[in-house]
Amino acid sequence: MPVGYLVSVALAAIGTLFALAPVPWSRPLGHVSYFFGLAANEMPFAAFWWLVLLPTALAFGEGDIHSPGAWAVVALAALITPGLAVIAHRALGERDQIERAMADGLGAGWRAAIDADLAEGLRRRLPLVRILFLPIFRRRWDVRRVANLAYGDAGRRNLLDLYHHRSRPRGAPVLIHLHGGHYRQGRKNTQSLPLLHHLAGRGWVTVSANYRLQPTAQHPDHLIDLKKIIAWVREHAHEYGADPATLFVAGSSAGGHNAAWPRSPRTTPPSSRASRTPTPR
Repeated sequence: MPVGYLVSVALAAIGTLFALAPVPWSRPLGHVSYFFGLAANEMPFAAFWWLVLLPTALAFGEGDIHSPGAWAVVALAALITPGLAVIAHRALGERDQIERAMADGLGAGWRAAIDADLAEGLRRRLPLVRILFLPIFRRRWDVRRVANLAYGDAGRRNLLDLYHHRSRPRGAPVLIHLHGGHYRQGRKNTQSLPLLHHLAGRGWVTVSANYRLQPTAQHPDHLIDLKKIIAWVREHAHEYGADPATLFVAGSSAGGHNAAWPRSPRTTPPSSRASRTPTPR
């Protein structure tokens, strides 16, 4: 039995199973299901290449497929393949839904209205080489991170990181991102970094911020922190080339839930937008 081959295919099988049939968060395997399924959902192409196709080819090339147990692993790899294909198909289909939602909320020409360069640089083809061989995010050399800027008086929970292009263009749109974690955990500089760097590389100013967490903080403390972040951006972001008149608020899971809360006109101008993520985690 080729043990290394078995381990790689088993990991792919567990991730695929939990991605297709996730266990509710409240049940005993909920946390395990979430994290294994997350890996398969986020990187189905890389999972197929590194955990299924390449190990299978190596196992055959080294002559390890010569026992019933080894052939059982091959059969499992064959079963995983259509499951990963379904996951990839779902992910690709989400892009059109997101495009329609953005057009409904911001108008048909929203890309050009916000950032003409971003609209011109839109790529429809998947960068498969990077997806397969560089699936883990790497920082961009043309983006500078200004870390641990204080926007409030709650210590490290009131710190933010700001990302901007090293050329520091003027009049840049701003994106504020809040991390997820069920309002109980999480921190800046851990989530949506590809998005933050991608937009900063195209001339945006992006912000990723900590905020107070439960149980020491309760709602509306999280929302108050977001308002403080917005106020800080309006006061200081121009120092890094930003135009806070075009400001977006987004987040991962609980951060998206917080971003979707209504804010007063004084805090949120008509040009601001908030992402809407219905279920916080």
